[in-house]
Amino acid sequence: TGCGKDSLAYAIHALGGDPLRQWVSVNVAALNPNLIESELFGHARGAFTGAAQPSVGKLRHAHGGTLFLNEVGDLSLEVQVKLLTVLERNEVVPVGDVKSYPADFRLITATSRDLNALVASGRFRQDLFHRIAWHTVAIPPLRERREDIAALAQSFLSRTAPFREGRIYSMTREALEYLVSLPWHGNVRELQGAMEAMSAVASQVITIGDACGVIGKRDQLLAPQEPQPQGSGPGAAPPDRAACERAVFEGRSYRQVCEAYYRFLMLRSGGRLPEAARLAMISKATIYEWRRKFDPVGEP
Repeated sequence: TGCGKDSLAYAIHALGGDPLRQWVSVNVAALNPNLIESELFGHARGAFTGAAQPSVGKLRHAHGGTLFLNEVGDLSLEVQVKLLTVLERNEVVPVGDVKSYPADFRLITATSRDLNALVASGRFRQDLFHRIAWHTVAIPPLRERREDIAALAQSFLSRTAPFREGRIYSMTREALEYLVSLPWHGNVRELQGAMEAMSAVASQVITIGDACGVIGKRDQLLAPQEPQPQGSGPGAAPPDRAACERAVFEGRSYRQVCEAYYRFLMLRSGGRLPEAARLAMISKATIYEWRRKFDPVGEP
């Protein structure tokens, strides 16, 4: 769960051509089990108590476009039979009606469950499985596709930034490398939440300190009673701090660390050298020396 199935399904729809085609997304797991047939297939007026008006249903609404059924493995066997009939005939009969209506759409399904195991146990119809599973894309967890983290993080940042004062457009290399090193058990959904939290606490640019602070607080909330490992104590660095230190210093020379700090100060100070010296509590001579060393293009 949280790997980005919804985003991938919509990308398939968007790449299909006409942007005016219908896009209908349904999370099966979120539907009321007692009303799922009505939600998907629609119903006639008076079909059941409370059905004062007829309903088109999700399948008819998707006619001519794309229907995305998320968590299709949660469908009951009865609903699976009706869905298979719709796919075979391209028409749907609403609950309580005798007339059929056109329902021709592209179907994309997704599940976080093992459909093969459900078929073997009799909880998912084999004929429906064979109908929908010819083109299958397995989405690995985020920790197995770390090359996606940078693009996803920038995408989430671009969505979040316009809604807050003092817009943030980027993050430091150290912060990004720290994010790439994390396990992300909550996958893309967890990364999105982290980016929103970091954007809320950062100033101008997301730094390694912002990232470590947000992730550290999250870890404390998830495991407040977790026993400390051996060797930990008052003098030991917290796990998130150790990870931050590795992200900043590991594999870097003294010159590279100084250059990274200089770049950070330039972002925080808006390129004003006296302000950068004040923020770092160093002499102006030192910050000017760093500019000559790390940014010779900026020299007069």
